Amino acid sequence: MVTAMAAESIKKTAARRYSDGHLWFEPLDGRLYVGLTKLAIEELGEINFVELPIQGDKIQKDNVLFVLESNKASGDFVSAVDGTVVAVNHDVETTPSLLNDSPEEQGWLCAISDVTEEQFASLMTTTQYEEWLGGKGQ
Repeated sequence: MVTAMAAESIKKTAARRYSDGHLWFEPLDGRLYVGLTKLAIEELGEINFVELPIQGDKIQKDNVLFVLESNKASGDFVSAVDGTVVAVNHDVETTPSLLNDSPEEQGWLCAISDVTEEQFASLMTTTQYEEWLGGKGQ
């Protein structure tokens, strides 16, 4: 199984996609790295608990992918794609503040493989996500 390096940081590229659940999906080395957008983190406030999926888990679109608790709210976040969890960022479990400090790089949550091109293409581009936020997304 693939494990993640503690200091690994995911850089935003033009290929990044977004879900209407405020998740970002960054393709890298045959995987989709998943995280929570800066906007979502700002809305949630200080993150104090993270429950990630288990490496090897098969996930399905519209099912719970991870759980977060903050000083303002707690909730389940659902996946926008099907696939297999191939890596998790244990650093965010032990130091949840990473999500507040670096939500779109060091605060990635997990990596998923076996995602179809069709599902990836159905996610919003950066431009589409920004337009969606301007319309109704917030």
